[in-house]
Amino acid sequence: MNDIVSFRKDGLGARLINVLDVHRLAKKTNNNPIIIWEDNPGHCSVNSFSEIFDEEFVKRKILDGSLLLDRYLPRFKNYKKLDSQQAIDDYNYFDSNVIVTTSMDIHSFKDEKALEVKKQASQIFWNDFAIKNNILDKVDSFLQSSPKSFMGIHIRRGDMATHKKGYRRCVPLEEYEKTIMQYPDEFFYVATDEPELFNSLRLKFGDRVFRKNINSFSRDSKDISDAFVEILILANSTSLFGGKSAFVSLASFIGNLPLYQYKGYVPLKNSVKL
Repeated sequence: MNDIVSFRKDGLGARLINVLDVHRLAKKTNNNPIIIWEDNPGHCSVNSFSEIFDEEFVKRKILDGSLLLDRYLPRFKNYKKLDSQQAIDDYNYFDSNVIVTTSMDIHSFKDEKALEVKKQASQIFWNDFAIKNNILDKVDSFLQSSPKSFMGIHIRRGDMATHKKGYRRCVPLEEYEKTIMQYPDEFFYVATDEPELFNSLRLKFGDRVFRKNINSFSRDSKDISDAFVEILILANSTSLFGGKSAFVSLASFIGNLPLYQYKGYVPLKNSVKL
């Protein structure tokens, strides 16, 4: 049995999608999934994985980031980042037969195959990932006091901001409002780290929009558990709406839910500001 190593340095959603993809590939090839979880200020702290998953699960899965250099890379003939499918196709490329992947290939499937892979990912998450009880308790407690059926919207960081260089892109705020108006009988959980935006939607749509008060508004937060709670709440919706964000994509894989992604991105300098 060989190792398939998950290794990303960015945000929680992208990292956990990569972890899901690695576990899917490990099952497919009868290999061992390993996670390297490095500290990256502004995205995820080195301890954030252990804040949301059970201690024994963490011990079995996590390697110190420094081991990527001293345990794996020196054994590669010519290290390079590979996406998952190429890594599977070229499995004997490395002397060590170890795959290190930053892949989120789980995104790349279409039509019936996409539905099959999403279902697999959801099953892997709930069957193989040991979430801390206090995280699940927070989710259950919130859901018990929430509407029994609701849709989920994720408004990513930056959809209201103006980037100083004006080159990033975002979804116009009107798109989210159109979605809520399109389903007049539905409730919407709004996941966002922009409290002012939620307040604006609340004024316009009343208690049809709701959210959980969270503490992790900053990516520099040492405690990322509230953000993970919000992902799990989104995963309990009936369907999801959002822009290009791993946060909402992860929720769709966990919940095996349809995800409708807005295509009408515009430069931030043209976005609506409250």
